[in-house]
Amino acid sequence: MKLRAWFGGAAFVVASVLTGGQLLSQDNSAKGGGDAIKSMMEMAAPGTFHDYLKPLAGSWNCSVKYWPAPGTKPHESAGTMEKKWILGGRFLKEEYKGTIFNNMPYAVFSIMGYDKVQGKYFNMHMDTIGTGFEMSFGTCNASGKVFTLTGEGKSTIEIVNNDKNIARGFATDPNGREWMILEIIATRK
Repeated sequence: MKLRAWFGGAAFVVASVLTGGQLLSQDNSAKGGGDAIKSMMEMAAPGTFHDYLKPLAGSWNCSVKYWPAPGTKPHESAGTMEKKWILGGRFLKEEYKGTIFNNMPYAVFSIMGYDKVQGKYFNMHMDTIGTGFEMSFGTCNASGKVFTLTGEGKSTIEIVNNDKNIARGFATDPNGREWMILEIIATRK
């Protein structure tokens, strides 16, 4: 099964490269040059919207609060987080290690970035309390300091300053009321 999936993926990559090359050469001959390649390179390069993510890169100590239900006392824990730029500054990779609930080990891996084609921020999140992943998409406010992403729930990331940011996760109760389920206060090491 794995071998078949690998061959299927390899065939897709080869077909994409061949088709993309044909499309680029058709477009180049129609425009008389490298306009298509230049446009593709501009869209592939990190831009201003990526710059808004820069204060999130680095090593962080985290104070975590988790509310299992509205109005309950939060579970509190601590952890550390590393956020590093990957693939030429296009994506921010996050690795978090800590505990959750009653000192149960907890780890997170996520990738955040800005998709210039869709015009949206995105985050792909995976952790050790599940085997799936969550995708969320969203925006940043005009100041570049607050990101709001929605997927299975809603989350915000507020850049307080270069040495502190606060991530919050929200859930919705059966009556449609939103409540904060998670708060992570990250301070730079």
